Formats: sequence, structure tokens, C-alpha cells
Amino acid sequence: MGMKKALETLAKQVPNKTKALTSGFSESVTTKNNVISTQDLRIDLHKDPKNENQAIAKVHANTQATDQGVKDFIKTGNKGSGSHSGTHKVIATIKIDQANFNAADLEQKILNAA
Repeated sequence: MGMKKALETLAKQVPNKTKALTSGFSESVTTKNNVISTQDLRIDLHKDPKNENQAIAKVHANTQATDQGVKDFIKTGNKGSGSHSGTHKVIATIKIDQANFNAADLEQKILNAA
């Protein structure tokens, strides 16, 4: 995908955002937007309806991205996804265990999204 540097920058933020990534969802909340955000990418966290201890981290592109690989992804990624165009295009979907959170594991999965 050519966005390795943008993914590295995002992954480096994981240790600083452990609390945001592991705090549970209130009953009425199903999504936490911009749990981690950089110039190029962001992670939105979605409640796993099947397991209250798990969440789904979705890596998205930001419209203000300066990384050429991210810009290219915004233009061409997820073709044919209808309502999920532009910055709603998902670069990676990563399941995380909020009860037994492993920051290094999430960082590696982010880096492997390229």
C-alpha cells in the first residue's frame, strides 16, 4: 500500500493510548471515534457485540493526510464500497482484547497492515 511511515507513526501512539483503548463501552455507546489520531491515519474503536471484553479497532485514512500512500488509498482503496468512501475506507480491521490488552501485539498488527 505504500503507507509504511504513516502506519509506523500511528503504531507508536499505541502505548500512550492504552487507557483509551482498554476502557469499556457504556451501554449506549458502540463506537469511539479518533481513539488514536495522527495527521494521516486514525483508529476508531467499535464495540464487539458478541464479547464485551473485545473491541474492533478500525484504521482509517484522514482527509488531511500528507502521506502519498494514504492519499492514494483514499482515491483507490475499497472500490465499490458505496457509502464507505473517502475517509471511511478501512485500511485494517483489528480485534483487540480489552481485558488482556497487549500494546506490542496491536502495534505489530498496525505495522503489518501495509
